[in-house]
Amino acid sequence: MRKLPPFRAVSHALKSVIAYRMAGIQIGALWVAILFVVDVAERLLFGAETNSGPAVVARLMSVFLGFVAFSSVAVNWHRFILRDELPPLTKTFRLDRLVTRYLGNSLLTLLAGVVPLALIATIAAVSQSVAVVVMLPAALAAGAFITMLSLKLPAVALDRQDFTFSDALKSAEGNFWRIAVVFWLNAVIIFLPAVALTLIVDQLRQSSPALAVATGLILSIPLSLFFTLFSANVLTSLYGFFVEKRDF
Repeated sequence: MRKLPPFRAVSHALKSVIAYRMAGIQIGALWVAILFVVDVAERLLFGAETNSGPAVVARLMSVFLGFVAFSSVAVNWHRFILRDELPPLTKTFRLDRLVTRYLGNSLLTLLAGVVPLALIATIAAVSQSVAVVVMLPAALAAGAFITMLSLKLPAVALDRQDFTFSDALKSAEGNFWRIAVVFWLNAVIIFLPAVALTLIVDQLRQSSPALAVATGLILSIPLSLFFTLFSANVLTSLYGFFVEKRDF
């Protein structure tokens, strides 16, 4: 049974994204541009309006498109890191069977972790003090479980038909809380830049709301690509460690 070194795993994932940033830009640039255009169009059409039927539908469609984009970029990224396959720029807009399977399995992993967490949150909501004590470890446990299930995703990207969710859980057996640490570190690395961007936009909004919106949109481009590549690379590193027996 291999014992995961959480900090080395996350460090390896982060260093890989930095080292192969040009490949990451090549893989994700087109999707980032598409999501940027969709975001701008949504803001122009609906502005601050968020509760109307059309605005809600548009937002849901935008979220779904984000999942599709993540799946497409992640499939290419997994294959690049694990098999050294870098698609040409003209073929980075990937929408094939692998992306469809990746998307479906991603949604299943989220449901498997979020549904029990939602039930716990509903029960804990009867008491604020109970909620404070229960929800943090419950969220951490749910995140670790989702991450363990998600070890199947790189296998999907590699077109493996023989690697199941059960295999994913078994491959990381005995590492639940180590993977929980990986999940926590992943969340922190994503959370801190997101908070920094929010603070910058809030400061600019006091002097120029238009400048704040424009700055938020522009800075969100590299951040969204980084978040996608880093999250996918954490799974790549874990899959390489547990399934392909690689070392960091």
